[in-house]
Amino acid sequence: MAQPAAAHSGPEEDLWDVPRTARFLGVPEQTLYQWVSRRKGPPSSRVGKYRRYDPAKVRRWLAEHEDVPAGGAA
Repeated sequence: MAQPAAAHSGPEEDLWDVPRTARFLGVPEQTLYQWVSRRKGPPSSRVGKYRRYDPAKVRRWLAEHEDVPAGGAA
């Protein structure tokens, strides 16, 4: 019997919570919360009272922001 489609894009990968996302990015969990309040960092969503991250979007965000020099200028 077929499984229902995932509620998020990408292959059947679960959404990440804050600790998982912080480990992947190598930053403290508090940094993610600061980024959310400053509208920076990878895109995230609220699911009830929880913050969740789509792994594909986190990877895409990281690829777009790797090796950005300080000050954002190339």
